[in-house]
Amino acid sequence: MKLFCKLILVSLVSTASMAFGQDLACLYKGTDFQGPKFCFSPGQQPPDLNMFPLSDGSASNGMFGSIEIRGTATIIIYDQTQYQSTVQPLLITYSVSDLSTIWNTVINSIDVEYPQPQQ
Repeated sequence: MKLFCKLILVSLVSTASMAFGQDLACLYKGTDFQGPKFCFSPGQQPPDLNMFPLSDGSASNGMFGSIEIRGTATIIIYDQTQYQSTVQPLLITYSVSDLSTIWNTVINSIDVEYPQPQQ
């Protein structure tokens, strides 16, 4: 049953990613946008990234090396599940090829959004 649920989640992520076109936030296991990844579209708010296998089927364990922003997507990263954080959550609006330069802990939940209009 658990595997079935994971397959449904992966299918939903893949379908949503294609439906929204260019606006995506992709988390890569390695730096420089290398290695297994998964991508989410604005509006997707996975509360526990460990429920989503990476593109090669492996688990992320919250460890990521880079984040690629495509189009106008933005991403808020949290070190704990359910949008909780022991450190200040971080809003990322641009691609980061080496996350260790700005974030030195795990990522266990995210909120992918469109940018907020400036007032």
